Amino acid sequence: MVNFLTGTGIVGSTIPVTGVGFKPQVIIFFASGDTAAGDTAARIFQAVSLGFAVSPTDRCYCAMECADNVDPTTSTFISGRHSNVNCLAVMNSGGGNGGEADLQSMGSDGFTLVVNTVFGASDRIFALCIAGIANAKTGQFQVPGATGNFSVNGLGFKPDIVFFMSTDTSAAPPTTHSNAPLMIGMMTSAAQGVVHASGSRGTTIRRKYMVTTDCIGLVETAGGTISERAQYVSMDSDGFTVNFIARANPRYIHWLAIQGGTWSVGSLTARNDLTDTVVSGLLFQPAGILFASDSTLGEVPGTSVATSVISIGAASSASSQGCVSETDLDGVNPTNVDRGQRAGEVYQVLSGGATSAVMRLKSIQTTGFTTVMDLGPGADALVLYAAVGDPVFAGNYPHAGL
Repeated sequence: MVNFLTGTGIVGSTIPVTGVGFKPQVIIFFASGDTAAGDTAARIFQAVSLGFAVSPTDRCYCAMECADNVDPTTSTFISGRHSNVNCLAVMNSGGGNGGEADLQSMGSDGFTLVVNTVFGASDRIFALCIAGIANAKTGQFQVPGATGNFSVNGLGFKPDIVFFMSTDTSAAPPTTHSNAPLMIGMMTSAAQGVVHASGSRGTTIRRKYMVTTDCIGLVETAGGTISERAQYVSMDSDGFTVNFIARANPRYIHWLAIQGGTWSVGSLTARNDLTDTVVSGLLFQPAGILFASDSTLGEVPGTSVATSVISIGAASSASSQGCVSETDLDGVNPTNVDRGQRAGEVYQVLSGGATSAVMRLKSIQTTGFTTVMDLGPGADALVLYAAVGDPVFAGNYPHAGL
């Protein structure tokens, strides 16, 4: 399991992370703002963040923060931040930058980060490391001024998978802005999906959105409508193309494109009856799996529902997994915010300052994997996944570690 504490070292100090077992080529970071080593759930400000790193000069992150028990119509303790000059960050309880780190190097057994903004607390960070691929690159674009096909070029390769993330701002990175949303999307040539959690200053509206028909979906901060939506069109020889079927604002979208490895994007059902969910029929044995959900069975495409919820998790084996989550209730004043993390599960649901549901990776099979709910919600839930692994009938195996 690669999860680590940032420490509170001075600017320029390093954070060495070892125990990965190989030299990473891509790292996906996620955090909740917690500092504990194990499982947490509390009614407290949420500070979920997500980051991508390919090299010391090729990285980005998105982060959000909403304080608990404040007036959302007037409080400034509700913010989002994005950057293309650091790979991870955690925001503080006042809505400011609570610490930033950048990738300094990849090593034979892990990686080293360098502190660029001192962390106000020693925050717990989870990292899914990926190797055995051919190429990877991060970048960004703004939502175009019209609907229709939109291409990203200049990658130098044809991707097999593309991940997206956003904090819904039209201000160029690096910057902090006055809303608290976070989106994660994913697409291959065969499938796509997106999860978005949204909260804003000046309103009590809190919304969520999860579908398997879009790879990008941003909730309008004021009214809760899906103001920006995009769907997969193609993986191109020098990039990728999506189709914006809705757009309203020139918001920034960050992306991570990867060529190589065998990938599958799909969804599974977290079962309320606590029985196993088996994902089978993959053409590879998974070595790493990224999970994301908003704790529903998914929304009607183009329609958000009440309450901001997001859970992001990952696993490389049954003994190496973790997740972070947040819940921000809709229509209440003052705010009612929960945050949590789990060191042995890939999906967590929060309610009333406590964990109400968890799902763990139970096992990995030659052509799939099995999950099980250890604590059940009041209803089944859809969980998106992106799996990479060892081809059953091929060499040059990718590998991943968490």
